[in-house]
Amino acid sequence: AAAQASGAVPMVVLGTAHPAKFPAAVEAASGIAPALPAWLGGLMTADEKYTILPSDLKMVEDYVSRHTRAAR
Repeated sequence: AAAQASGAVPMVVLGTAHPAKFPAAVEAASGIAPALPAWLGGLMTADEKYTILPSDLKMVEDYVSRHTRAAR
C-alpha cells in the first residue's frame, strides 16, 4: 500500500499478520520478541497478495464479508 500511496488520495488498508512478521514493532510495544512458528517459515519470502478495490463502500463491505472466516 505504501508503494501505491501518493498522499493525495485517502486509503483504507486492511490486513492481518502474525506478530512474528513484525518482530521489532511487537517487541517495542510489548517487550517480548515473538518467535516465528515453523508453519510460517516461508512468510518473509512469499509473494505479497493484495486486492485493489474501487472507492465504493458497498463493494468494500461485500469484499470483506466474502473473505472473512466468519463468512465461511
